[in-house]
Amino acid sequence: MQQVLTLVGTSLITNFLDEQKEKAALISKQVERYKLFPASQYDVNKRDIDQIKKRLQEFVEREPEASAEISSLRRIHEEQKDKLIVHLLASDTVNSRICAEVIRDYCQLENTEIIFNERQFVISGLQVTNREQFARDGLQNLFNIIEQITGGYYGHTICNITGGYKATIPLMTIFAQINQMPLYYLFEDSPVLLKIPSLPISVDWELFDRYANIFSEAEQHDWAIDDWRKVEADILPEYREAFASFIEHDGMSALVEMAGQMLWRKFKSRRHILHWNQEVKSLYESDPNAKHHLLKLFSDHRGIERKAGHLVLDLGRTLPRIFHLWQRGELYVYKYFPTHNSEYERFLDTHLFNGLDAYGPYEITTINL
Repeated sequence: MQQVLTLVGTSLITNFLDEQKEKAALISKQVERYKLFPASQYDVNKRDIDQIKKRLQEFVEREPEASAEISSLRRIHEEQKDKLIVHLLASDTVNSRICAEVIRDYCQLENTEIIFNERQFVISGLQVTNREQFARDGLQNLFNIIEQITGGYYGHTICNITGGYKATIPLMTIFAQINQMPLYYLFEDSPVLLKIPSLPISVDWELFDRYANIFSEAEQHDWAIDDWRKVEADILPEYREAFASFIEHDGMSALVEMAGQMLWRKFKSRRHILHWNQEVKSLYESDPNAKHHLLKLFSDHRGIERKAGHLVLDLGRTLPRIFHLWQRGELYVYKYFPTHNSEYERFLDTHLFNGLDAYGPYEITTINL
């Protein structure tokens, strides 16, 4: 089974209008009107939207290559020959949400499950009318959602960047390479699917280790560095050029750019730092093998399964079950069962995952080797 993260643009609407031409004059006016409307305006214009969706539904049902997203998913399925779980990620516009809903509801692909939750998978701030909001909120929210979907594990995940805004492609490429995810792209009208494999990229993590306090402080302040001159003076000369490659500054203040943010998030996942609640802490202190088991969350992703909405590391019948989640590049462990027992089964039967807060509060700790 492969997860496919698929960005959704509006090629479905474009292709429909190209086919219909003057026959779709009313729909054309409606979608032009909603082109830049934020997704929050969806329910206000529900009557018009239902009319648009009905016409798009008919188009999808008669045209197997109705949109860039559908065409690329067909090619990916042909190549993978495996079950696909497709997550549609829409931009923060009414039209993108319309397209994602129609693809979810009416696109039929063999051995493929298409998921689109409009409350979760419409990426707030991912729009092109406000460049600052796109960079500050849209991209950050996109990567946060991807982390929520995958749980921070990318071993069986594919990134399909055929649809969506072209402005996301460079940073999605960096994100995929950092996390060892293959990228797929169907170029324009070509039937050939372009695959960009994950490359053996080497990162000098010493920079992040040495200056973790600077990155951590910036992260807590929306990635802003108020006194760049002072911070720069504290950086050793041999690290300044590398550090500056992640920074945009005006000589006085600075901002950690998205590439630096992504690498910092990856760096945190490499360190053995986690958040746990009192229950997990107590079990850890009473189990002499708990350290060995928890360290597997940072290195060995085999045995990780989704159960009742939880992400569970299953280490074997007589070994622990560890309930955890990566969020914003940080690991939270909220339930620890020493073995597969009746208590563990009862917990799964009675507790659907309802967010990390339900199992808090948490404290941060480091698992030393």
